[in-house]
Amino acid sequence: MCDCITETTLHYFFSAVFQGNMALLALLGVFVVFRLQYLQSTLQTKDRTIFDYVPIMKQKWWKWTNHTGDIPQDFPLYYRSVPGIARQLNEITKDVRCKDAGYDKVAEGMLTDGEFNAGIEERNKIITLTNESRRGFILPSFLILLVILISVFSLPNSKCIECTCCFKYSLVAYTICLQLITFVSISYFVFRCLRPVPERG
Repeated sequence: MCDCITETTLHYFFSAVFQGNMALLALLGVFVVFRLQYLQSTLQTKDRTIFDYVPIMKQKWWKWTNHTGDIPQDFPLYYRSVPGIARQLNEITKDVRCKDAGYDKVAEGMLTDGEFNAGIEERNKIITLTNESRRGFILPSFLILLVILISVFSLPNSKCIECTCCFKYSLVAYTICLQLITFVSISYFVFRCLRPVPERG
C-alpha cells in the first residue's frame, strides 16, 4: 500500500463527493421544476391574452371588410387551443359557403393581423424555451449522476484499493475535473433558468 493518499482520505473524499452531488441533484431538480412551472404559467397567460383578443379581432376585420354592425353569430370559428385558431381560419378561407357569406375575407384579415401574429410568435418562443429547458437539464444531470456513480464505486473500495500513488492521484484528479465541469454545466443551466421570458418592446 502507498501512504501518499491514505485509505481514510479516500473514504472521506468520495463520501463528501457523494453527499455533495446528491444535494446538487436535488437543487437542480428544484430549478427545473421552477423553470418549467414559470414557462407553463407564462404560456397559459399568453393563451388567455390571445383568446381574449380573438373576438375583438373578428369584429375589427368584419368592419374593415366593408361590413356593418356586429359580426354574425354563425361565423364558424370554434376553438379550444391557440393552434386551432389559425387552422380554422385557414379552413374558412377555403370553404365555399364562407366565401358566399363574406367570411373568407374576414378570416384572411385575421390571419394577417399584426397583434394576433405577434402573440403567436411570443407563444412559439415560450414553447421553444420550454423545450430548451428540458434538453438543457440532460447534460448537468448526467454529469452529476456520473460523479455519484464514481463515488459509489470508490467508497466501498477505498479501504481495499491496492494501487500506486499515481493511480490514486489520477482517480482523485479525474473526479475533481469532472466535478468542475459539472459545476460549470449546472451554473450555465441555472443562469438560463433565472432569465425571464423576453417580452415585446
